[in-house]
Amino acid sequence: MKYFATIIAVVMLAMVMTSCAGNSENPVQTNSDSASVSADAQTQEGSLGENQSDDSEDITEQANDIINQLASSLEVTDNILSRQNIKYDSETITASTPDGNSDTYYKYPSPYDTVDACMAAMKDCYTEEMCEKIRTTFFDMSNENRWLTFYVADDGSLYVPDGEIYHTLFTTPIASAEKSGEDKIVAKTTVIEQTETSDFEIVLKKENGEWKVDGYSIPGSEASIYFAKPEVATE
Repeated sequence: MKYFATIIAVVMLAMVMTSCAGNSENPVQTNSDSASVSADAQTQEGSLGENQSDDSEDITEQANDIINQLASSLEVTDNILSRQNIKYDSETITASTPDGNSDTYYKYPSPYDTVDACMAAMKDCYTEEMCEKIRTTFFDMSNENRWLTFYVADDGSLYVPDGEIYHTLFTTPIASAEKSGEDKIVAKTTVIEQTETSDFEIVLKKENGEWKVDGYSIPGSEASIYFAKPEVATE
């Protein structure tokens, strides 16, 4: 019996030694190893942040390139809709106003003296949806809520009333931009308003392979903006 007990003790000791040897081959992670893993994770996070920053810079540069390419067309459309070409000594008509009174309207000069000519200019820089909003807002005489900046005669000729002329000018270059889907960019800048500036957003959308403006907005404002042009900020 003593001999048998001795054999059991030897076997158990061998099992314990084997288990310890296995643990030495697969040691428990030490504090030093944990610190190394944490450092690696931080490095990866830092690289990801740098990549995101690079992407943002690339998108901002792309937005500026698009706006630079559209600048000339945006100026034309802004001049049309803000009525920069009024000549008060040109042909006039007397027509009824929405309130039932009559007013004098001045013929809008060529080449943008018809709705079709104006809308053709809009299509150079605005998406189809934006163009439709402009057509409805400015030129649809059946729209009771239209802006009263134009009068459209039965033959499609344009006339304008005497009134205040204004621009919407936004600052370039664009400060930042971000993707909103595959074919849309939201560019962020400021709009110049007399003695102060406000945040301003320009939605750019790729349509039929071409980038165009799909909308303007002042964050936090309910005002609708249908035309604007770039203006380099002065110090």
